[in-house]
Amino acid sequence: YGIGELFIHAIEQGVKKIIVGIGGSATIDGGVGMARACGIKFYDDKGIETGAGGKSMKSISMIDISSLDKRIRACEITVACDVRNVLAGKEGAAFVYGRQKGASDADIIELDNGLKHLADLIRGDLKQSVNELPGGGAAGGMGAGIAAFLNGNLKNGFELIADHAGLDEWIRKADLVITGEGKMDEQTMYGKTPAGVASMAKAANKPVLAFAGSLAGKPGTLTNNKG
Repeated sequence: YGIGELFIHAIEQGVKKIIVGIGGSATIDGGVGMARACGIKFYDDKGIETGAGGKSMKSISMIDISSLDKRIRACEITVACDVRNVLAGKEGAAFVYGRQKGASDADIIELDNGLKHLADLIRGDLKQSVNELPGGGAAGGMGAGIAAFLNGNLKNGFELIADHAGLDEWIRKADLVITGEGKMDEQTMYGKTPAGVASMAKAANKPVLAFAGSLAGKPGTLTNNKG
């Protein structure tokens, strides 16, 4: 909900172009809370507005965008998103990130079913397909929500910032490349910064050292064809 409030605050200052970075979040709600703050309404099968949070997704029967703040329609929203996870399924927001948010096995299944239900409604009511959108599962499904509800454009966050900073040129000049992350695990390979840095360094034939606060799995397993 707070992200939606920030969008409204920004456009009240006359902002016409927004870049929003999405990654971790405390909730998995497919961006419904953000959409509510922007004026979109969600109703159950009795015509009553549904509640907040991930549990409410399964009770939504209709999405009404008629009250969406018109100023947002005129605003260009770019989503900077490192991870490539889709909205639902085994590679989706609930199964990949649910446990780190405190979800139990039963919670994860319920949340995933809610995300699938939301994707079906978005396809039916808004005529958009978001379930296979790369990055749609970031921040509890916020990526898919911004794309569907606000017509946002998802871009790889690492590439966006690396291009702005001229990182490729800096790497070509370096003898050794150093990167890091709070926790390195299988999620690192889903487009997070160390994976992006390793890919650039590999292309430039530069050695890489990665520092992490903690490491899950054996070091040799945290690689892919990019690093």
